[in-house]
Amino acid sequence: MPVSFMLKRMNETQHLQRNGIKLAYQVAGSAARDLIIVPGVVSHVEFAHEIPGYSHFIARMTEHFRVITSDKRGNGLSGRLRSAPTLEQRMDDIRRIMDEVGSDKAVIFGFSEGGALSALYSAMHSERVDRLIIFGSFAVVRGLENVTSLPPFIRTPLLRWRVRSEQKKIRKNWGNGDFIKHTLPTKVMVDGKLRRVLQTHEESSTTPEGMANIDLISQVDVRPFLKDVHCPTFVMQSHDDRLVPFHCGHALRAGIAHAEFVELNEAGHNF
Repeated sequence: MPVSFMLKRMNETQHLQRNGIKLAYQVAGSAARDLIIVPGVVSHVEFAHEIPGYSHFIARMTEHFRVITSDKRGNGLSGRLRSAPTLEQRMDDIRRIMDEVGSDKAVIFGFSEGGALSALYSAMHSERVDRLIIFGSFAVVRGLENVTSLPPFIRTPLLRWRVRSEQKKIRKNWGNGDFIKHTLPTKVMVDGKLRRVLQTHEESSTTPEGMANIDLISQVDVRPFLKDVHCPTFVMQSHDDRLVPFHCGHALRAGIAHAEFVELNEAGHNF
């Protein structure tokens, strides 16, 4: 029986509802230690099992952890939004999920922009974080390293231009599978069947309008907070990551004094 089928059957999707916000999550395994996975831009707790390697990754993690996965606001099976959540709201959602599953302290594993959020959460809520693992992430969005320090009258129009440019590209191409394709390791050959899986995953993860709410991501700059991350930290970055350049992982690790850097070659942007 395929691992993906077994995990989907074993791990029923549950929903946490608070103050009009609905968050979808799954719990896999029963180990004593908890692993909270913080997703990036796109997530779908059920359909993710159709992506090559995902179910195997979750199954391996359950050998050591109780694994909690979730869809952030506006993604997957969580409730839709009219506007992007703030970083503070995203951190509140991590805390809510942990409270809901009875996790006082956990290993936080953040992917992509979820890695930057996880670093911020670790700095602001150190009592809830046992260890921090960051994969394919950044401290500040590529190309905006020097923009966030500019005066508001210069910074604001530059950020708006970046957002409009990305929104236009996303609306044009969303649903053709290219975005998720670029998260996969370069060695993965995308045939017709996998292409259809990627297309469906994109369409089921969020709407083009939801994806267009990248103004929050463009404003992410956690560099000032990295010095406050004191838990054991591992930063992983792959040379074949097509969305976040390798040097971004190095720069992120450099901001956390004690962090260890794990250099990968063929892991792509996901796992």
